Amino acid sequence: MKYIPILLLLFLGHWANAQIDFQNISFKEALKKAHKEGKLLFIQFEASDCSQCNEVGDKGLSDAAVSKRIKEAFIPLKITTDHPERKYIGQQYNISTGFGSLFINQDGTLIHAFQQTSSFPTHYQQQIDIAIEKAGETLKVAELEAEYKKGNKSPGFLEALLLKKQSLNLSTEELLDEYVSTLPADSLQSARTLQFIAQMAPSINSQADKALRQSPMNFNKAWYLMDLNTRITLNNRIIYKSINIAIKNHDETYANQVARFAQSTYSGSAAGIKVYDKNMLQFYEETSDTTNYFKNAIAYYDRYYMALNVDSIKRIDTINRERIAKTAKRDTIRNGNTIQVRSNITYRPITQNYMLELNAGAWNFYKMTSNTSLLSVATEWAAKAVSFFESPEVLHTYACLLYKQGQKQKALTTMSSAIELKKGRGFPTKEWDDILNQMKKDLPIN
Repeated sequence: MKYIPILLLLFLGHWANAQIDFQNISFKEALKKAHKEGKLLFIQFEASDCSQCNEVGDKGLSDAAVSKRIKEAFIPLKITTDHPERKYIGQQYNISTGFGSLFINQDGTLIHAFQQTSSFPTHYQQQIDIAIEKAGETLKVAELEAEYKKGNKSPGFLEALLLKKQSLNLSTEELLDEYVSTLPADSLQSARTLQFIAQMAPSINSQADKALRQSPMNFNKAWYLMDLNTRITLNNRIIYKSINIAIKNHDETYANQVARFAQSTYSGSAAGIKVYDKNMLQFYEETSDTTNYFKNAIAYYDRYYMALNVDSIKRIDTINRERIAKTAKRDTIRNGNTIQVRSNITYRPITQNYMLELNAGAWNFYKMTSNTSLLSVATEWAAKAVSFFESPEVLHTYACLLYKQGQKQKALTTMSSAIELKKGRGFPTKEWDDILNQMKKDLPIN
């Protein structure tokens, strides 16, 4: 999936000169070094298909104060797209399709993850503070697990251990199943117990999940005592955890069960069908089932995006912005003899979301196939994405697709536009300048 940062927070002025001294050593060697020097591990895991996301991160991490703190407390590694251990680290810490910063202790345990990038150094300072605080908490987990190994498996103790592991992003699946197996039968009639199990987000069809839902009446009573936002968050965690199990095991039957569960969380039939289709599409993409991925992707993007009227969606965005602006808090500012009334609103246009979706599909086709018919379909998606919202990344995708199909002049024009738009947003364009030069010389794009 191709990621595109939409709302970018940029500095005015020059980049700091400080650079993090990322170590050119293996993950195992980094852990040994961290143990020897009494430090933690900092891993910057770069996006495989969003160079702008990586540039945003580089900008934030180039700050002298951030570099100093990382040098003092961490052994830093950068996992680039061609790093030999990228696949292993991605699977180990569930970030294969993402990007961002991982903070890991000396025994390889993930203590904190910042799965995004920022151009603001203060964001990284905050994440470092959180990681260092959580590092102290891992000692408590070690103490609890030592007690667990001695045989303490009372429900109250297991709850404490589960909560602590969850707070540190550690796996809780097996321990949660064991916790459920220790409970007296009548405990599953308690709303408090059922809520605790639900808050652990058990994967679909696990022992804990079956126990949670064995009595629909008791489950519903406990479930609807929680507020809507909590329920949405828990369902999303369950879906995320479960679909990744399906992907890891290449289990299409289980993926279908997960997608059906995701569909059931939507009250509207159309929205539910769409989320079902999207989960299955993710499964086929990440298991490299290209036959099913291509077939289902064409049906998905044609059904949900290509038939939409761009002008109608833009009008909806305009109406939404105006509605939000009317109720936004206003500040009165005196400037000399004039008084200005200002309001700040935050709104993510629907057109941007649609552009992101279409661009992701188009980029996947670009990477995955040289079939002219499929590339032609992807080019139509990219063109539609551009009409929704013109971003540097979607223009880049469009240009690459055009070039791959031999439409050189149009590709050059589009790539030039992508570069100018990126420059205008304050980001370096060397990588794309190189691509443009390769296009001009009729060379393969790196």
